[in-house]
Amino acid sequence: MDAIDKLLSQIEADDREPAKIPKLQPKTPPLEPSSDIDNLLAEVHADFAKPATSKSLKNDSPVIDNILSQVKASYKEQDQERLQLKQQQLQAEQLKQIETLKLRAKAWLKQLDPLSTEGLWFERFAEGYPTKLAAAINYLQES
Repeated sequence: MDAIDKLLSQIEADDREPAKIPKLQPKTPPLEPSSDIDNLLAEVHADFAKPATSKSLKNDSPVIDNILSQVKASYKEQDQERLQLKQQQLQAEQLKQIETLKLRAKAWLKQLDPLSTEGLWFERFAEGYPTKLAAAINYLQES
């Protein structure tokens, strides 16, 4: 147990005393930069330190204008394509509705008794149309 007590007391002593870490000193002196490198570095710092001049903006302006015009043209083209697609979808929907209405009109004409009151009325109504189908379509649309 004495060995354990010694180790415990040694650990406690180590915890109480602040650890001393030796400072590392650089062993080699820093290299002296050459004057050419200093001049180049100063030039680079000066270029980054001064604000952008209007001359550099004028030089970039045609490039920026070109990019902007390309982006605008791209968006305009996409808008045109979307508009065309929307119009095509609308036309397809209208054609579908017309076909559905034609089928309804044909079925209605097929079941219409020409000698009934409604049939006789329709004969007079259809006189103003090029075909009975056109008259039936108009009649069904309005009713």
